[in-house]
Amino acid sequence: METTKREIRLPHGALARLCEVLKVSEPTARKALRYLENTGNADEYSLARKIRYNAVKNFGGIDTGAADVQITGEVWSWDYPNGARLAINMRNGLVTLTFSGRLIETADSITTREIYDWQLKAENLRA
Repeated sequence: METTKREIRLPHGALARLCEVLKVSEPTARKALRYLENTGNADEYSLARKIRYNAVKNFGGIDTGAADVQITGEVWSWDYPNGARLAINMRNGLVTLTFSGRLIETADSITTREIYDWQLKAENLRA
């Protein structure tokens, strides 16, 4: 099992497309996706935020920092401070969302673009 620090992970090949669309170099994009480009002047910070936003919304990026992330084989699971747990099988797209041990919702298959919406659902669950 691997636990990650906050970063945005992209599907294979998406980094090059992201860089091409935003006209940035791969090292610049990698720094932004790893949250290493949060300091410096306002323009650098703004570019880093733009890169991260586009990575998640338009290129299937997954933000690992919203919660504690565990990666076991092809299953990624996020444990949120509010008691929610989101588990996604990255191979077949199966999703389960639980809250305080109760099953809230499942889906047979989701796309990488839908992962962000599921993360928001999990973050916003309240008792």
